[in-house]
Amino acid sequence: MTTMLPKEQTYGERELFALISRNDEQAFTEIYLRYADKLYLHVTKLLKEDSWAEEIVQDTFVKLWQVRDTLGEVANPSAYLYKIVANRTLDFLKHRAVEVKTQYQVSLSAESAARNDTQEQLDFRISEQLLKQAMKDLTAQKQLIFRLKHEDGHSYEEIARQLNLSKNTVRNHLAEALQTIRTYLLKKGAFLLLLLHCLKNL
Repeated sequence: MTTMLPKEQTYGERELFALISRNDEQAFTEIYLRYADKLYLHVTKLLKEDSWAEEIVQDTFVKLWQVRDTLGEVANPSAYLYKIVANRTLDFLKHRAVEVKTQYQVSLSAESAARNDTQEQLDFRISEQLLKQAMKDLTAQKQLIFRLKHEDGHSYEEIARQLNLSKNTVRNHLAEALQTIRTYLLKKGAFLLLLLHCLKNL
């Protein structure tokens, strides 16, 4: 419903609210023209910036139109509008706080993941180098058995058949090789406990 407000007649705000409650778009426009700039300045002061003020003011008038059925009962239209805009500003600040917190957490997670990935790669390279150094203390045959078992994945039977050895001999050589490697790595410090733990099950 749209009515034309007589230009020569000045309506009070309560009268305009009453008209809006009856779906009068012209009355709604009049309230908008009277308060949009005032509310904009008010929001700017609350936020200490104006980048979001216009959107909040627009939301305020959207809310006003959505609840228009109740406006005929409003005793103080000005206070009512300022209350709506204050609530909209508070909602905005809460939403922004959640966004900032989420962005911060995502940033921290990304940085942590990057650091962990880099550290894991570094630890792996260090462990790999130390393992190679430890294997230098093994005889050629024990090195070969170790590689066949733990690098190529052969079974004891397959290694025994390839090297023309008994399965027990292969098992004993491998046990001695692992003991030599563990002893070497243990001398290099406690940070290798993870690698030692892995070697227990080799």
